[in-house]
This record gives sequence, C-alpha cells and structure tokens, in this order.
Amino acid sequence: MSEPNPERTPSVRERLLAAAREVITLVGEEHLTLAQVVERAGLTTGAVYSNFANREELIVAVHLDWFRSLVARLLRQLEPLLEHDVTDAELAAGIDDLLTGADHAEARRARWLRVRALAAADRYPSLHDALRDTQRQISEHWVAVVHEAQRRNIIDPTLDPHAVALALELPSFGLVLADVAGPLAPDAKAWSAVLQRLFVGVEPQDNAAGLGVVTKGR
Repeated sequence: MSEPNPERTPSVRERLLAAAREVITLVGEEHLTLAQVVERAGLTTGAVYSNFANREELIVAVHLDWFRSLVARLLRQLEPLLEHDVTDAELAAGIDDLLTGADHAEARRARWLRVRALAAADRYPSLHDALRDTQRQISEHWVAVVHEAQRRNIIDPTLDPHAVALALELPSFGLVLADVAGPLAPDAKAWSAVLQRLFVGVEPQDNAAGLGVVTKGR
C-alpha cells in the first residue's frame, strides 16, 4: 500500500484556494501563475498538482468555492421564510428584503462575486456544469418560498412559481449595474419605487397586502 501524499489534504487544498483567491483579486485570473500561488501559500508546485490537475482546474475551484459560499449565504436568508411559524407579514417582508437588496459592503461583494463566477463559466465548461447544479439549490428554495407565498395569497397563485422565482432574482443583477453607474445610479428610494411598479403584477387581484415592496415602499 502506498503512503498517503502529505500534500493532498483538505488543509493544503484550502491554503492553495485562499492564495489563488488573493492572486485573482490582485491581478485577475488571466494573470494568475502557479508560481504566485505557491509563493503566497508557502507551498511547492507539487502541492498544486497533488490537488489540481492544472492551472484551469485551480481557477475553476476558486470560482466554484466563491459561488457555493454565496449560495450558502442566500439559503440562510431563504430558509427562515419557510418556517412553519413565520407570519404572513414576516414572509412578505422577507421577500421584500431579498427583492430590494441590502446596501452594504458584504452584500455588494456577494453580488459581484456571483457575477464573476457566472462570467467565468462561459470560459470553463466544467465550471458551467458545477454552477448549474449549485444554482439549482437557490432556485428550488426560491420556488418553495413562492409556493408558500401563493398558498397564503401573498403572490398570485395563478402564476407559474418557477417564473416568479426567476423574476425575484433579477433585481440583484440590477444592483450590480447600479454599482458601476456612478452618479447615474438611483438612490434606494427610487429603486424601490420602480420595483413597486414592476412587481405589482405578481400580487393577487383580491389581496391588498401582497408583497411588502409593493405596498410599503422604502
């Protein structure tokens, strides 16, 4: 029986991923070299090849790691909305908060890293497949939240829940565009006012409560 490779361990892999994340943040993935990664990680080139087949596999792993951490963060926001004791007002407010998007550094960074991973998937087919499987977790939770909101007559039950779930994810990408719009970006109140108009159509015609973003504004 061969001896286990001391450079092929979860801790070594994480050190390499952390170093690669730093290099990508500093110089971009197109300029990343394995020499830069091992120098930052304090490891050898052999450690890279003990954990990753090549440079591309390392870059893919970094983007996938980023994306999965963001998925976990979003799931932590969605899961409380599915608790059996959540009130109608709490469910509507929770959807509202996710819809309008938090305006703080962590939320902005999360949105940008998600876009970066999706853009990288166009270059790396293996990443595309992995992101699709991971994105499915978000989609399934969003659909479950929409189903519950439809059951409570907060969202129009005649609408397709998958289509509504997809629509509810779109504003976060609008906020990415707002980040680069500079002085042309709308303020939070104006953004909410537009979302009120855009999403009023998902409310039941016989329910005046509906989604919080439609009824209360910000």
